Amino acid sequence: MVSVIIFYVFARYRMVAVPLFCLSAGYGLFMLQSQFRLAHWRKLGASLIIVACGFAIANIEVFKPLNFSHSYYDEGIAYEMKGEVKKALHSYDQALGIDPDYMRVLNRLGILYLKQKEYEAARSTYRKILTIDSDSMEAKYQIMRLDKLGL
Repeated sequence: MVSVIIFYVFARYRMVAVPLFCLSAGYGLFMLQSQFRLAHWRKLGASLIIVACGFAIANIEVFKPLNFSHSYYDEGIAYEMKGEVKKALHSYDQALGIDPDYMRVLNRLGILYLKQKEYEAARSTYRKILTIDSDSMEAKYQIMRLDKLGL
C-alpha cells in the first residue's frame, strides 16, 4: 500500500525507481532458476505461488471486460446530429448490448423513436425505463402523453 501511495502521489519519481525494480526482478528470476537447477522443489513451488499471486493481484483490473457503452452512446448522438438515424439506432443498440440498463441510451432511444413516429417502439422503451427506474418522470410523462393522444 505504501508503494502505491508513493508512486501515485509522487509520479515524477517513478522513472528513478524502475532500474531498481528491474534489478530486483532479475535477481528474482535468478533465484527461481537456481532453485530449479538445485532441485529445491518446495522453495521453487512456494516462490512460484507467490509470483502467481502477485501477478494476479497486480493485473486483476486487466481481466475485467471493458465497458465502452458510453462511447457508443456518444457515437449515437453524433449520428443523430448528422441526421443519420439508422446509424444512431445501431450505435444505441450496441451500447445496450453492453449495458442493457443504460438509462441515458434508453432515454435517447425513446426520444428518437418519438421523432421517427415509431410510437410502439417508444412506448416499449419507456416501459423498459420504468422497469429499471419506476420513478422516472420522463418515462411516465411520455407514456401518458402517448396514451392521451391515442398513439
